[in-house]
Amino acid sequence: MGTNKRRLDPKSNRLIYKTYQKDQDSGVITFYGANRWTMLHYSHTKQDSWFTHYGHKYWLSEFMRTKNNPWIGDIQEYLEEFDGYMHDSFFSGVVIKFSDCGEAVRAFTFY
Repeated sequence: MGTNKRRLDPKSNRLIYKTYQKDQDSGVITFYGANRWTMLHYSHTKQDSWFTHYGHKYWLSEFMRTKNNPWIGDIQEYLEEFDGYMHDSFFSGVVIKFSDCGEAVRAFTFY
């Protein structure tokens, strides 16, 4: 069950977008981000698009699709509203949601 209460995390001073807890035995997954659109930039040398999130550059080719992806099977419930994800460690990562025109993303860090 996810909650959409917008508040600041007292430890990291980041804006909490959403928290998710599957059941009482599992841990809580927290999504951090400002819930704003970030424009995609295109690199002709790499032939790939990129965006910045919390000062880091992320390339779209580093992300896995969450919808209609035959290699990952059933997607976790907490990732259903997003279009892609990338793990930057065993416990954390970045999720993205594309705009309707496909030229901007909303990016969130989770752990």
